[in-house]
This record gives sequence, C-alpha cells and structure tokens, in this order.
Amino acid sequence: SHGSRVHKRRLALSRCDTILGMSGIKVSIHHNKDKHELDFESPDLTIGELREAIERQLSVAQDVQQLICAGRKWVGVAFGNDVKVLDAAGPRGTKDVMGVKVVTLMLMAPAGVDGSEDVNKCEGQVNEASQRLSAIAADAQPDDARKELRVISDLLCRASEGLDCAKLVGAQKDRRRALLKRIEEVDQEVENTKKALRDRIGMTGLMHPSQNEHR
Repeated sequence: SHGSRVHKRRLALSRCDTILGMSGIKVSIHHNKDKHELDFESPDLTIGELREAIERQLSVAQDVQQLICAGRKWVGVAFGNDVKVLDAAGPRGTKDVMGVKVVTLMLMAPAGVDGSEDVNKCEGQVNEASQRLSAIAADAQPDDARKELRVISDLLCRASEGLDCAKLVGAQKDRRRALLKRIEEVDQEVENTKKALRDRIGMTGLMHPSQNEHR
C-alpha cells in the first residue's frame, strides 16, 4: 500500500542517516611524490592516533613527522596529541565527500627516513644469494661449489648486518622481520648443500679408492 511504501522509504532514509552519522574520517597524506589515504572509523580521531597510524603504515617515526594542513604546521600546544584531527584541520582543511570527512595533509620528513632504501638493498642481497644457491648444479665441481657457497654466505651476512643497523618502524620493521626469517631459511639451505657436497665427496672416495688401496 501507499502507506507501507512511505514507511519503507522513511525507514531507508533513517538507515542512511544512521550510516552517515557513523561515518568515520579519511586522511589524505601527501608525502614526497606519493599520496596515501588512511581510513579511520571514528571521527574523533586525535592527532596522536594519526601520528601512530603514520608511523605504523608509512614507517615514518613520530618524532620526525611534520604535519601541515591548509598552510598551518601542526606544532605546539594547539596541536597536541590529544587534539582531534577535525578540530585541528578546521573548515579550511576539511572536505565532506558523500558523508565522509576528508582531511588533506602534507607530511614532511627527512629524505630516506623510512629506511626503505636500506631494506631494499638487503632484500636484493638475499634474492641474489637465493638465486646463486639455486644455480649450483648437483654435479658441480667441489671447489667451484665451495667458492660459490662462500659468496652466498657473505651476501647473507652483509644483508643481516645491514638490517640490524637500520633504524626502522612500522611496515619497514615488519619487512625486516620477514627478511631475517628468509636469511635463516637460505642459510639453512646453504648448510644442507654443504652437507650434500661432503656426502658426495665421501661417496666418490669410496667408489674410486686410491692406487695404494688397490695394491
């Protein structure tokens, strides 16, 4: 009936209003030449919580973050960690997009502060070590195999030292943890290859006894 349709329409609008009222906040961050969009459930997001999210997802430590919104630097007591992001941004730094508040920020930080270049370098060394190990033929000459295994061990050692020295937070710290695990796995494969090589040399000795043994 007409009354039923009106009731359903009102109910739908009511649900829509509830959803919009519960909408969170989106923070659009421009950092270097990249743009990152972070979504938060609560519109009561504080600057401190935002800084934690930036550290966790962008790997920029909180103590080196410089946030700029609508031409204003977020520094000092007026922009403390307990201040809400929407209050700090104000009307000039906030847009309403389909019921979601969008705050646009610029993140300033020293070049290379996220440590990604250091992690990338170490990852390249681990990848090279893994590829070299896979390329050692099962029937390779013992001396050649030993020489290649030394190169591989050196690559793994340099990668491990590089990761240990890097100051990392957030996602890059997670990458380091995963790479260190990979290093352990490849290192174990190196040990297995060494053992297989020793066993092969031993078997060769049994199959080809010396001339003295023939006499």
